[in-house]
Amino acid sequence: MNLTLAFDGWISGTHRSIWNFIVMILSRKEYLYQLSDLSENSHTAEYLVTVIEKVIEGIGEDRICAVVFDNVANVRNA
Repeated sequence: MNLTLAFDGWISGTHRSIWNFIVMILSRKEYLYQLSDLSENSHTAEYLVTVIEKVIEGIGEDRICAVVFDNVANVRNA
């Protein structure tokens, strides 16, 4: 399957670090795969790699053809 994984993070009104992981299919429909509170950990590239890898493994590495994210340094380094 040709799925695209997109993700982004933000700070909530209660100062929590919330990240969403969206799966997009070929017809351009988007589905929320996971919404995560990552507030308890520092967002280093090493930590984000583990989070992203778990999401990809959960979806199936062979099903993802692209990963999309904004250009934040810690994500880019992951």
